[in-house]
Amino acid sequence: MASPNKAAQEVLGYNHDQVATFRKALNDLADSAQRDSDRWFPDTSRDLGHIALALGGEVGEMQNIIKKIERGTKTLDEARGDLRDELADVFVYFLDVCSLVGSDILYDYFTKQTYNNERFTK
Repeated sequence: MASPNKAAQEVLGYNHDQVATFRKALNDLADSAQRDSDRWFPDTSRDLGHIALALGGEVGEMQNIIKKIERGTKTLDEARGDLRDELADVFVYFLDVCSLVGSDILYDYFTKQTYNNERFTK
Protein backbone atom coordinates (compact mmCIF):
# COMPACT_ATOMS: atom_id res chain seq x y z
CA MET A 1 0.00 0.00 0.00
CA ALA A 2 1.31 3.44 -0.94
CA SER A 3 1.67 5.89 1.91
CA PRO A 4 -0.76 8.81 1.96
CA ASN A 5 2.12 11.22 1.37
CA LYS A 6 3.34 9.21 -1.63
CA ALA A 7 -0.21 8.98 -2.97
CA ALA A 8 -0.58 12.76 -2.64
CA GLN A 9 2.63 13.24 -4.62
CA GLU A 10 1.49 10.89 -7.36
CA VAL A 11 -2.09 12.17 -7.66
CA LEU A 12 -1.31 15.87 -7.37
CA GLY A 13 1.98 15.73 -9.24
CA TYR A 14 3.64 17.56 -6.35
CA ASN A 15 7.04 16.87 -4.89
CA HIS A 16 7.47 16.12 -1.19
CA ASP A 17 7.97 19.78 -0.23
CA GLN A 18 4.92 20.89 -2.22
CA VAL A 19 2.75 18.26 -0.52
CA ALA A 20 4.05 19.41 2.88
CA THR A 21 3.28 23.04 2.00
CA PHE A 22 -0.23 22.22 0.77
CA ARG A 23 -0.87 20.07 3.83
CA LYS A 24 0.26 22.88 6.13
CA ALA A 25 -1.89 25.40 4.24
CA LEU A 26 -5.01 23.24 4.66
CA ASN A 27 -4.33 22.73 8.36
CA ASP A 28 -3.63 26.46 8.81
CA LEU A 29 -6.89 27.24 7.01
CA ALA A 30 -8.78 24.93 9.39
CA ASP A 31 -7.13 26.65 12.36
CA SER A 32 -8.05 30.05 10.90
CA ALA A 33 -11.68 29.02 10.42
CA GLN A 34 -11.77 27.79 14.02
CA ARG A 35 -10.34 31.08 15.32
CA ASP A 36 -12.97 32.99 13.33
CA SER A 37 -15.73 30.79 14.75
CA ASP A 38 -14.33 31.28 18.26
CA ARG A 39 -14.47 35.03 17.74
CA TRP A 40 -17.88 35.17 16.04
CA PHE A 41 -19.70 32.41 17.94
CA PRO A 42 -17.85 31.92 21.24
CA ASP A 43 -20.69 30.01 22.90
CA THR A 44 -20.95 27.30 20.23
CA SER A 45 -17.67 27.29 18.30
CA ARG A 46 -16.30 24.24 20.15
CA ASP A 47 -19.56 22.30 20.27
CA LEU A 48 -19.09 19.51 17.74
CA GLY A 49 -22.81 18.71 17.63
CA HIS A 50 -23.71 22.32 16.95
CA ILE A 51 -21.04 22.63 14.25
CA ALA A 52 -22.19 19.37 12.62
CA LEU A 53 -25.78 20.60 12.55
CA ALA A 54 -24.67 23.94 11.12
CA LEU A 55 -22.71 22.09 8.43
CA GLY A 56 -25.80 20.05 7.58
CA GLY A 57 -27.88 23.21 7.45
CA GLU A 58 -25.50 24.85 5.01
CA VAL A 59 -25.48 21.72 2.84
CA GLY A 60 -29.28 21.90 2.90
CA GLU A 61 -29.20 25.53 1.75
CA MET A 62 -26.89 24.54 -1.10
CA GLN A 63 -29.20 21.67 -2.02
CA ASN A 64 -32.19 24.00 -2.03
CA ILE A 65 -30.48 26.20 -4.61
CA ILE A 66 -29.63 23.16 -6.71
CA LYS A 67 -33.25 22.00 -6.44
CA LYS A 68 -34.35 25.32 -7.93
CA ILE A 69 -31.92 24.85 -10.80
CA GLU A 70 -33.11 21.28 -11.38
CA ARG A 71 -36.78 22.22 -11.47
CA GLY A 72 -36.09 25.21 -13.73
CA THR A 73 -36.91 28.03 -11.32
CA LYS A 74 -33.37 29.39 -11.71
CA THR A 75 -30.57 28.81 -14.15
CA LEU A 76 -27.10 27.86 -13.01
CA ASP A 77 -25.89 31.28 -14.13
CA GLU A 78 -28.57 32.98 -12.02
CA ALA A 79 -27.77 30.84 -8.98
CA ARG A 80 -23.98 30.70 -9.29
CA GLY A 81 -23.31 33.50 -6.77
CA ASP A 82 -25.67 32.01 -4.18
CA LEU A 83 -24.14 28.57 -4.70
CA ARG A 84 -20.64 29.93 -4.22
CA ASP A 85 -21.73 31.61 -0.97
CA GLU A 86 -23.25 28.39 0.34
CA LEU A 87 -20.22 26.34 -0.71
CA ALA A 88 -18.01 28.74 1.23
CA ASP A 89 -20.27 28.31 4.29
CA VAL A 90 -20.09 24.51 3.91
CA PHE A 91 -16.31 24.73 3.64
CA VAL A 92 -16.01 26.88 6.77
CA TYR A 93 -18.04 24.46 8.88
CA PHE A 94 -16.20 21.49 7.34
CA LEU A 95 -12.91 23.12 8.34
CA ASP A 96 -14.29 23.73 11.83
CA VAL A 97 -15.06 20.01 12.15
CA CYS A 98 -11.57 19.16 10.89
CA SER A 99 -10.06 21.46 13.49
CA LEU A 100 -12.24 20.17 16.33
CA VAL A 101 -11.45 16.51 15.68
CA GLY A 102 -7.78 17.12 14.88
CA SER A 103 -8.02 15.97 11.28
CA ASP A 104 -5.00 16.42 9.04
CA ILE A 105 -7.41 16.46 6.10
CA LEU A 106 -4.91 15.99 3.28
CA TYR A 107 -3.35 13.01 5.03
CA ASP A 108 -6.77 11.62 5.94
CA TYR A 109 -8.05 12.08 2.38
CA PHE A 110 -5.15 10.20 0.84
CA THR A 111 -5.29 7.51 3.52
CA LYS A 112 -8.93 6.96 2.52
CA GLN A 113 -8.14 7.17 -1.19
CA THR A 114 -5.39 4.57 -0.81
CA TYR A 115 -7.80 2.29 1.05
CA ASN A 116 -10.54 2.77 -1.55
CA ASN A 117 -8.13 2.16 -4.43
CA GLU A 118 -7.28 -1.22 -2.93
CA ARG A 119 -10.89 -1.95 -2.08
CA PHE A 120 -12.58 -0.96 -5.34
CA THR A 121 -9.92 -1.33 -8.02
CA LYS A 122 -10.00 -4.71 -9.66
